[in-house]
Amino acid sequence: MIEKISFTMDVTKINKDKITERSYEKEGQQVIVKDYKFDFVPTKEELIKEGDTWNMVKVGFIAESTTKEERDGGYKGSILGNGIVFRDKAVVQENQDFSQPDGQTIDVDSIPF
Repeated sequence: MIEKISFTMDVTKINKDKITERSYEKEGQQVIVKDYKFDFVPTKEELIKEGDTWNMVKVGFIAESTTKEERDGGYKGSILGNGIVFRDKAVVQENQDFSQPDGQTIDVDSIPF
């Protein structure tokens, strides 16, 4: 179970034209918010760094959200950064028991999903 994914974004890659502004009222005051949409794309996990009791694992990347029209026009959007998780090695080892009740082992790489 992933409890937290940390993102690091290169803000110099943000397309400022894609920042949208919206406003709402809270407690009688008008609040203006500037939003920038991005997507998290999970990828095959990659070990980045290892410590005595933890692993730092890249689990995906973040990319600029695109509209249907942009995608149809061939625009893919910029990759803005990575999604990283830290895992306790003791918890990972506990969850690595893939044995069947009859003693057979499941080949995790053969699972199609």
